Amino acid sequence: MKKIFVLLLVFVSYNAFAQADTTAISSLKNWINSFNEKNLEKTLSYVSDEYIGYFPEQQDQFYETLKELYTKIFSNDKLNITLKYFVNDFTSDNNLTVVRLIITTVAKPTFAQQAQSIKEKGIQIWRKENNQWKLFRSVTFPITK
Repeated sequence: MKKIFVLLLVFVSYNAFAQADTTAISSLKNWINSFNEKNLEKTLSYVSDEYIGYFPEQQDQFYETLKELYTKIFSNDKLNITLKYFVNDFTSDNNLTVVRLIITTVAKPTFAQQAQSIKEKGIQIWRKENNQWKLFRSVTFPITK
C-alpha cells in the first residue's frame, strides 16, 4: 500500500510540475528569449499592463517605463545586453505562479573588450490573463559577495 501511495504521489507531483512548466515557466523562458533577440513587441507581450517592478534604490517600474527602457536597450547598436536565468523553485495555482529565480544581466558595449555582469536574486509573480501567462510583479535584489 505504501508503494502505491508513493508512486501516486510521485506521479501527481510530476504532473503538477509539468503543468506549471508548460505555462508560466514557459512564458518566463519565452520572455527571456524574446528579450535576448531584442524583439520588443514579443517581449512586452509577456508583461501585464498592470505590471509593477520593485528594485532597491530605484523608482518602481510600470509597464510604460519598462517599455521605454526596453526600447532604449533594443535600439542601442553599441550595447549588447542579454539575460540568463536559473529558477530556484516555483509555486503555482490556476491563475498565479510565484517564481524564485536568479537573473544574470550581461552587458557588453561594442567598444569594450570585456562584458560586465550583474547577478540578482528575485521573485516574479506571473498571472494568467486571457489564457496567457504574463509577468505581473517583480522584485530583485543584487547578489553581493
